[in-house]
Amino acid sequence: MNKLINNNRTIANRITSILFASKTLHSTALVGLLTVTPIIAVRLTGSDLSVGLPATLVLVGRAIAGYPMGWLMDILGRRKGLNIGLLISMTGMALGALGAIQSNLLIFLSGSFVLGMSKSAIEQMRFIAAEVQPIGKRAQAIGLIAFSSTVGSLLGSVLMDSSPDMTRVLGIPILIIPFFLGIVLMVMAMIINHLGLRPDPASLYVDDLQENEDGTNYRNLNRSMLQIFSTKEVVLACLVMAISWLGMTVVMQVTPLFMSYEGY
Repeated sequence: MNKLINNNRTIANRITSILFASKTLHSTALVGLLTVTPIIAVRLTGSDLSVGLPATLVLVGRAIAGYPMGWLMDILGRRKGLNIGLLISMTGMALGALGAIQSNLLIFLSGSFVLGMSKSAIEQMRFIAAEVQPIGKRAQAIGLIAFSSTVGSLLGSVLMDSSPDMTRVLGIPILIIPFFLGIVLMVMAMIINHLGLRPDPASLYVDDLQENEDGTNYRNLNRSMLQIFSTKEVVLACLVMAISWLGMTVVMQVTPLFMSYEGY
């Protein structure tokens, strides 16, 4: 029994490491896209007011596809669901690049929307990492996958420095380079997922919830969305997240445009 437990733990840790690597690649790709999409949007529309259009459509796509992606992962499994999300991500990047090259705002913005749909799948990596771990290590697994975004941001910044050189070598416009690199990184992430997420994480779900001392069985505490959001702590947490996201998004969208105007 101990040998079986240790074997499952080893597999769970390996799967968590694979998810960390895959999420890092995705975050690395997004850093470049977040840098150029506001600039492209302003150039295509001729108005600074459109600086937030790509980010807005990413959030809309993410919100709309969130539940369907979760349902799809329950049907097909986590590995296939994540790879479908990465494939959708590549589609969004290709549309964004095509729209930018052809100066077609509609195609460019549709790429942002599709990219947002893919994020609804990719962001579930942290919960996939958590479900293969015992309850005492789930918060640590979620934090580790969240930290991969920081690693990806640093790598993305370094990778963006090579854009001028790639423009000279490949003849691709400098604002299109992040889309090209993003597609390459997504292919790498798909290969890593396909080879490394075995067995499928859904088959390793650890159901170790126990009854509380007062006899409460947590497995039976299924609550509706209305019941969840009627709790003031949940509403407060959502407000804090929304305000924090607003501040972060404004800075991330305006800064690249400002630096572009300053000649950087």
